[in-house]
Amino acid sequence: MREKITEVMQKITFLEKDLDLQKHILRALPSGEEEQGREVLGTIADIKGKIDACRLEIKALDPDEYDRMIRFEGAAAAFKEAAEGREFVTVVDLNTHVECRIETVDGTAIDCLVKARDTSGEWLIMTVDGEVMTLAADQVPGEDA
Repeated sequence: MREKITEVMQKITFLEKDLDLQKHILRALPSGEEEQGREVLGTIADIKGKIDACRLEIKALDPDEYDRMIRFEGAAAAFKEAAEGREFVTVVDLNTHVECRIETVDGTAIDCLVKARDTSGEWLIMTVDGEVMTLAADQVPGEDA
């Protein structure tokens, strides 16, 4: 069952990349290309339908994994919203680094998926549990990355 869930999640990743490409194509269309725009919109709708079908398949296979997926999607959206308009001087994530952890002045170690420090020294973090939090500069001792 785990293999099937992994396969469906990979399909979702592929479909999401295709969706991003179609959105880029739509934005790049010159004005006056209504017919082509309608075709691209139709393709986007089809892709969204396929993604929804994949999500339902995961929900049927493993409701806990589905809930986890939804929780992380919500956390990613919350992180993106919290990051809006901020300038970051340091960004560490598990795609670019072996470890993503932050330690607070009270000795608490927080494992994260991503951490980003803004120009004021404040840290924005998404934990491995899908929680988004902010730590003030004085809560993190001499943390450079």
